[in-house]
Amino acid sequence: MFIRDTAYKTLRGVEAEIDALAARSGAEIALLGESTEGRPIRALCFGGGDYRKPELLYYALEHSMEYIGAEAALDAARRLADGECSEFLDKMNAWVLPVFNPDGYARVEKQLSSGLGLAFARKNASGVDLNRNFPVAFYHFPGSVFAGSPLKFSPHYRGAEPCSEQETRVFRDFILGRNFKISLAFHCFGASILYPYFYKKSKCGAHDTLAALAGKISFAQRSPYSVKPGHKLYLTNGSSADWLYDEQGILALVMEIGKLGVKADRPESWINPFFWFNPVDPREELDNIVPASLKLVEETASRFCGD
Repeated sequence: MFIRDTAYKTLRGVEAEIDALAARSGAEIALLGESTEGRPIRALCFGGGDYRKPELLYYALEHSMEYIGAEAALDAARRLADGECSEFLDKMNAWVLPVFNPDGYARVEKQLSSGLGLAFARKNASGVDLNRNFPVAFYHFPGSVFAGSPLKFSPHYRGAEPCSEQETRVFRDFILGRNFKISLAFHCFGASILYPYFYKKSKCGAHDTLAALAGKISFAQRSPYSVKPGHKLYLTNGSSADWLYDEQGILALVMEIGKLGVKADRPESWINPFFWFNPVDPREELDNIVPASLKLVEETASRFCGD
């Protein structure tokens, strides 16, 4: 169930692995809702699912072609299913949402599987950048080419209004019904661990706490990523992380996985934008980021669970 000439799963392969991980570990599968085109948006819950317990969220693939993010989320789920961090999961829940935007995933899969196999896509089926569609600073323009745009032809089109998109609303309602304390979104690329604010050049109230959390992940990596507020990578608006932090009080982190993937010895990376964002061989990058990212399980337990 891998896409032709890649090390990445088909969407059907992702769904099959979610089922297999739940079957072997006892994790719960939650159907959060459906995408614009009616595909299921599903998450795994390790820890029993009692919403009264503190919760941690890993999520990925807001942007269609960022497959390495979905693979990182799945790898975290594999490790949790194998018993890593099990000593903490009696008093907290760890959730994994591998594919936020299944329609986008399917579109990129089709592009990779046909013709030249080239793929460059960010948006959902309605042509909206989901990580520009959240309410915080939606109408604010921070003066960046990466900011959410009101223009439909922009690669960063924000949508007609906040939470205009089915996927954004599904995610919003999921968050509102749970008890999340910490979140980590997987994106690519940038080799960095980011935290709010993304839309303005000022420190958020939890700056020191967020920097410390990001620093613990970075310190645990073999090849450490940089740690900084999101606006120091680039300014943007309407992001999920700023919404999670500003409106929900969640300690929200974003990991930009890897660096620009053009490799002199890998011709497939020269012309295909998919491989600019996603490593041809993801294993080395996953081994650098996923075990370190699981530090957040212990951090959630130590910060928010009683003795």
